[in-house]
Amino acid sequence: MSAITNQLGLNITEEKLQLVELNYTENSCYLENIDEEYFEELITADTKEAKFIYILQNAFNEIILRNPINSIKVSVSLPLSFFNTFEIPAEQNLTSTDFDEYLDWEFSKLYPGLFKESFTIQSHVAATNKNNENLNAFVYIISKSTLKIIHKFCVRNNLQLKNVDNSHIASTAFLQLKQTEEKQLSIFIDNHRISIILYSGNKFLYYKQKEHKSISEIPLLAKDIYDEIKERYLKFDNPTTFILFGNIHSEKLKDDLEKTLELTAQTINPFEKIKTATGFSDNKFYKESPLKFSSATGMALRLVS
Repeated sequence: MSAITNQLGLNITEEKLQLVELNYTENSCYLENIDEEYFEELITADTKEAKFIYILQNAFNEIILRNPINSIKVSVSLPLSFFNTFEIPAEQNLTSTDFDEYLDWEFSKLYPGLFKESFTIQSHVAATNKNNENLNAFVYIISKSTLKIIHKFCVRNNLQLKNVDNSHIASTAFLQLKQTEEKQLSIFIDNHRISIILYSGNKFLYYKQKEHKSISEIPLLAKDIYDEIKERYLKFDNPTTFILFGNIHSEKLKDDLEKTLELTAQTINPFEKIKTATGFSDNKFYKESPLKFSSATGMALRLVS
């Protein structure tokens, strides 16, 4: 008997809750539910716990009133703005203890007055690159108080919380399914930030995010990051395309990014290879805006292995 059970993926943005439910029947995965609900007011990483849960709960209630869920296991992705990121060298001869000590020192310099114990920290060491002998670690930090809020919400709704992640990392689950040795450039855009990840084949190589104040800033911010990539990896085999993810999509923005980066935009439909329940193809989100559900779908796929 398969150990895989029904799985729920939630993506929380500053303005809405997105839900994707996958059900498993006879060893096949089916798309059971796609929905979203806007919050009564915006939430941020600084929103107080009681208010955050109240806003999130009301949105969740509206969704499950329309279509009750069957899953108890849930994975959640959060906005880029809920995470701080930085980069540090990761020399090959460093022991794990040396690396942790260096990470502590770097944290104290970047965030004076903050206690490292108040945050959950995860680092991704870049894949070895034959054109660049220096390894780097890309570090994500998020407040434990935010994770506590998400956990309380799940307990309140009898959900088993399995994973919490950055919305961009969540969306790139679909890149990991591709069997390729080529460089893949992933661009994610949300309400306040843009982030770019470079993969070498399916291996993490580079990450950076920047804040934007308006949509018009996004192409130039993307170019700044891409120029940094090309400068760092002088013998870098430039990709000819980039994959666009996120909650902000428009033809004009896509065209502006293509012109500024001199690359062709690709999009990945997260539902393309997932079977659907009978009559599900009439779902408006499935038909009209699948790209915006890449993070929620990526989280729902986390246990499919």
